[in-house]
Parts: sequence; C-alpha cells; structure tokens
Amino acid sequence: MDNTTLISAGARPPANMRSSRKGRFQGAGTWLALAGLALLALPQGAKSQCADVSISTTSAASACAHAVADVRWVLASSNIRHSITGNSLTKTSGGGSWNGNAFSRQSVGANGYMEFTVGGTNTLRMVGLSATDANADWTSIQFGFHLTSSGGLEIRESGSGNLQGGLTYANGDVLRISVENGVVKYYRNGNPVYCSTTAPTLPLFVDVSTHTVGAVVSNVKVANGTLGVFTATAVGAGASPTYQWRLNGVNVGTNNPAYTNTALNQDDVVTCVVTVGAGGCSPGTPFTTNPILVHDNDQTLRNSFRIEPTAAASACRMAVTDVVWRQPASTARNTVNGNNLTKVSGGNSWNANGFSWQSVGNNGYME
Repeated sequence: MDNTTLISAGARPPANMRSSRKGRFQGAGTWLALAGLALLALPQGAKSQCADVSISTTSAASACAHAVADVRWVLASSNIRHSITGNSLTKTSGGGSWNGNAFSRQSVGANGYMEFTVGGTNTLRMVGLSATDANADWTSIQFGFHLTSSGGLEIRESGSGNLQGGLTYANGDVLRISVENGVVKYYRNGNPVYCSTTAPTLPLFVDVSTHTVGAVVSNVKVANGTLGVFTATAVGAGASPTYQWRLNGVNVGTNNPAYTNTALNQDDVVTCVVTVGAGGCSPGTPFTTNPILVHDNDQTLRNSFRIEPTAAASACRMAVTDVVWRQPASTARNTVNGNNLTKVSGGNSWNANGFSWQSVGNNGYME
C-alpha cells in the first residue's frame, strides 16, 4: 500500500482521521491490526516527494550573468540522518558523531561559488565543496568551513588542521566559497578571509558533514556564470517523464530536459515541472524543481579597466595614475581594493605576488 503510516496497536488515530464507525477513519480507508501494529492509509494526495528532480545551468567561466540555484540534495544519501526542507538540512539522528552526510545535485564550475546562511551557533558542522561524495566524515570535504559549537569559524581542507585562526561566526552570517580564476577563496559576509593554496579539480559539489543532532545547514545556493542553457535532472521519475519549463511562473520551452534562453533579464526565475512517467515512484505526479535566479554581473568587478599616458621623457606635466593590479596573479594570495593589496593567505613567506598593468618610463616614478 502506498504512503502508509504505522500506529501502535491500541493507540488512538489522529483526531482528523477518526470516524464514528468502528475500524474506519475519515478519508483514510480501513486499518488492520497486524503483529501489534495498525496500518493506516493516508488520505489521497498526501504523497511525499519521492522523485529527485533538479535543474542547473551549464557553467560558463565568462558570462554577463550568474544563475543562482537553490541546491537540491542527493536524496539517497542526504536524508539518511537529516530532514530536508528545500535547500536546507537539519540533522535528526546519529548522535554526536561526524556521520551526517549530504551532497548536492548542482555543482560549482570556474568562477562560480557556493554560499549558505548560518543558522545557530551551538552545533558542529562542516560545509564546503568536494569533487566526489567520498563518505560522511568531515575529513573528506576538500574545501570547507568548520563551524564549531562555540562560535569559532575554521578553514579546513581534506582533513587538515585549521588554516586560518581568529575567525568567528554569528547567526545570520553568509559564508561563501568561490572559485576565482582557478583559486578557491573563502568569504564571510562578502569579506575575504582566506585564499587556498590547493588547486581545485572542477566541478565541485556542495559537501556537508554534520556532528550534532539539531545542526542546521540553511539556504544553500550554488551560482555559476550562465549563457542561458539549463538542464533538468530527474531520478526516480520513470523512463519517460514529461518536462514543463517555466519562466517567472509562465510556461515556456518544450517537453525536453534541456531549455535555452539567451534573452534572460535580471531577477528572472527559471523552474521546471517534472511529471513522473511509467515505472517511476508515483506515475502521473508532478514535482517542481528548485528555482534558479538570474543575477547580472557587475563587469567592473570582473575585468581590469585601466588608462595610462604615453610616457614622455621631456614634458611640463606628470600624469599620476592609480595602479591597476594584474589578475589572477595579484589575487592568488592577496585581496585587491583599488590600488591597494592585502595579503590574506600563504603564511609568513615571500609567496604573495602583485604586478601592475601601468609601467614607469624614463623620468617617471612609482610611489
């Protein structure tokens, strides 16, 4: 029987399912005492989301817009010790051990990022990015934030010790891990806190390990550059599911797992309704995927715009120019703010490079 609830024999059913007739519940069909249990059929339409459906964009390293997707979790592994609500997780079982595994359907490509919002400061969690879902333990997360149960924030990579001391976090903080010009960078509330020295193997997926029962990982998003190409993935939806793409709630596209729209605008929202086909978990049932929000990029933050004069050894005036730093060389271990550099990773070693676009000619200077 589909969608059943077990009720201990002798226990009273929920009030909304009771009937004056012995042995029957309103809207629920019959029940049967068997081996000390009563088997109760739920009302029609109370089906859980058995199909694992999601959409993602084809990652584009250079694009004018980002596709910001609410993460969908791989149900087969992510819901063993967690309850799942949209793009958020809560650990519900497993005690105080690093055994709460979760892994995303969507991935991060070149110049993409993952971010989440902190919920609570008194539980142990590791949230990061990995190329594969190796196991449930935190040591398999390749690039991760470790949120301690006392408000400390640590950077750990592939089982390492803490790579950046002195960091803390608070409820509501937004933590981000991005891949920028081949360098993995960590941000807290938009401010850089660490640049990794380990080169990533792309794509990377959101990888979670929870320790404390009640630990929450909330509002997890993956963003990638997009040229307007999207793909739907349906697991458990049968051999021939149907696809109805929607743009801002209006039907678009065709019955196809792929959708292309090169004329998307800021704040457009793309979704897809997948209807389960024959042989699926619940034939004929429609399930809506995660939403993807289109966000235009500020091109002044992604490109090096600069001017410089043609040097003249004999002239009546000097042209004094604020330096523009070359990227990615100058940002591998530094953050750039205008014509300033601040080293943020690499330890106390002469390993942080910075190099300008502008040059000094005869009778010129740098200061």
